[in-house]
Amino acid sequence: MGAGGEDVVLEFLARYVAMSERERDQALEELSPVDREALIALSKARTETAEADLLRTLTSGHEGLQKLCQVVEPDDLLTAISLAAHENPALVVEALFAAVVLNRGADEPDPVPIAVLREQWRRQVAGLISTPRPPERDTPPEGARP
Repeated sequence: MGAGGEDVVLEFLARYVAMSERERDQALEELSPVDREALIALSKARTETAEADLLRTLTSGHEGLQKLCQVVEPDDLLTAISLAAHENPALVVEALFAAVVLNRGADEPDPVPIAVLREQWRRQVAGLISTPRPPERDTPPEGARP
């Protein structure tokens, strides 16, 4: 919201919860269009986050980061990121989420929830690596139709 950012939004939401239905309607009407849009955007983001599979998001973001790390030229890297931000912002969100979760804690201890999520992800990846895969076959199994 305007001047105070997310703190103002959170303060508004705390007051909003305690209001009657009529008071809520009036409070929403008193918001500027910009503040109303910010509140709606925050609500939508919180709903999407509550429904998100954080391990899947972390894995997907890590895969995206790995692909970006293969880009050699800095201008190509910036172009790829800019294009992704424009065409598919969810990819950028996932990559940024993974970058922060996986690289956080270099200078200070991690907050417990971040450390727990990162450890869950590492165990999941380790489990995938240690699970033997059946050998790939060049020829179809007997009885299979081509």
